[in-house]
Amino acid sequence: MKIDWINAGNGYLYFFWDDREYRAGYDTDHGFKEGDTVLVHFSYELVTLDDFRSRIVPSIDKIMAPNKPG
Repeated sequence: MKIDWINAGNGYLYFFWDDREYRAGYDTDHGFKEGDTVLVHFSYELVTLDDFRSRIVPSIDKIMAPNKPG
């Protein structure tokens, strides 16, 4: 995927995947910058909102350069 925008204020990393923009939460300073192409691993959490609607929220738990062995 290609990193589009890193918003440290809200903890989201915005990225392009399959020509669409998405976002996922992240917790660490990963050392990549906007425009970098990276490999990521997602984890998902089921979150219930105040109005009792639920949704699955993705978070990035592993991020690395595409040419670096895992």
